[in-house]
Amino acid sequence: MAETKTIKPKIEDEIAEFLDGDAKKTALAFTVYLRENKLPISRYSHDTWKASYKGKGLCRIMWLKTGSLFIIPYADYTKDFNEFITMANLQEIIWNNLHKCRRCNPRACAPQAKTSAELFKGFTRNYFGKEIDGTCKFWNAVFCNPDIKAIDCIKKMIEYKKQTIINNEWRKHNEVNISKSLEK
Repeated sequence: MAETKTIKPKIEDEIAEFLDGDAKKTALAFTVYLRENKLPISRYSHDTWKASYKGKGLCRIMWLKTGSLFIIPYADYTKDFNEFITMANLQEIIWNNLHKCRRCNPRACAPQAKTSAELFKGFTRNYFGKEIDGTCKFWNAVFCNPDIKAIDCIKKMIEYKKQTIINNEWRKHNEVNISKSLEK
C-alpha cells in the first residue's frame, strides 16, 4: 500500500489565506525577519505558530477568523529584563499591550489572587514600576495588529530572550567544565 505524505503548510501560505491589508504585510515582514535571523517557525496549533531558538520558544504568531494578527513574545519578567525594557524605553509600548484578564479560568486564578471565582477580575502586577490592575495570569504582552513601534519592541524582546538562551547555555557549559576540572 502506498504511503501518503502529509504536506505541511508554510506559515506564509496561511498568512496569505487568513490575513489582509496591514495585518498581512506585517505578518509576512515579521516571518522574513525570523527567517533572516535563523529562528525556525513551526506550527503550534491550528491557528498558531511558534518561533524558537535552539529549541526554546521565543514567540507565538497567531490570527483569528476576524483577520486580526497577534504576536506574543515569551518574556521572563526578571529584574534584568525589566532593566533592559526600561533602558530601551519600551515600557509604554508593553503597558499598552498588556493582556487583560478575560476570566478564562477564574477557578484556577482566583485562589492565587485570594478572592472568590465570582469576584475575580485579574491580577494586579507591577510592570516596570507601574501597578497594572486586571492582568492575565498566563499572558503578559499580547500585541494585536502591531504597528512599526510594536514590531520593533517585539524584535528587541526576542533578541533579549535569544541572548538569555545563549548566556544560559554558556553558563551551563562552563559549569560542567569547571565541575570536571575540579574532579581531577
